[in-house]
Amino acid sequence: MLKKLVFPILCLLFLCGCEATYNLDISEGFLETTTINSVSDGDTSLMEGYPRNLPAYYTDSFNPEDTSRYDDISYYEASYQSDGVLSYTYKFQDKYNLSTIAKESMPKITIDKDKTVRIHATGNFDCFSIYNSLEKLTINIKAPYEIVYQNADYINGDTYTWIINKDNPMGTIDLEYKNPDYEDNLPKSDDLKKMNNNNSNNKKNNSNDSETNTKKTSNAFVLLLSGLFFIVLFGIIIFMNKYKKNN
Repeated sequence: MLKKLVFPILCLLFLCGCEATYNLDISEGFLETTTINSVSDGDTSLMEGYPRNLPAYYTDSFNPEDTSRYDDISYYEASYQSDGVLSYTYKFQDKYNLSTIAKESMPKITIDKDKTVRIHATGNFDCFSIYNSLEKLTINIKAPYEIVYQNADYINGDTYTWIINKDNPMGTIDLEYKNPDYEDNLPKSDDLKKMNNNNSNNKKNNSNDSETNTKKTSNAFVLLLSGLFFIVLFGIIIFMNKYKKNN
């Protein structure tokens, strides 16, 4: 298992067709899909024979002549179509910075995570100089988050696209977005305490207001009964006086 074989073989991915497309969806985890289109019957035959045991993580050893798959190694899902389209797919839950295809395709790629997440790659895409049949590499990153900075060539909704051409193999990919998992974006314990205290105070205030309103209602009812009592009493006294006079 020779690690030094990874780079030339992976560059071959971008050689089998005149164009290659690298898609990265970071909606949930890092879903990576690389698609290569063939341009001739010879290239198609080459892709048919390409090994399907490509490790997803760059740290795992790789030997294209070894057709075995090992339980302790994660592999790309390889898919070949009869029309000359070969694709490799893998979903990274973490450690995307160790992606085999990303590390071998995008020079000096770094992933920085803090308040924001930054995906940065810059340098010369050497596969163009090694394999002359590759004319264009398209990189699409889907990021449905609040973007802090990006230098994409094209934007379509939440998908950011960079085009790297053979005539100009130098490129820089820079995408930075707010980290939805950063703890400062969530309520802190002190904030939760304040919220709980405010809710408690609001409940006490509401309770006090309710007691005050109840007391006011009770007092008004007593006054009403007292008024009715005296009115009835005066009525009885007046009636008794008139009755005595008549007799």
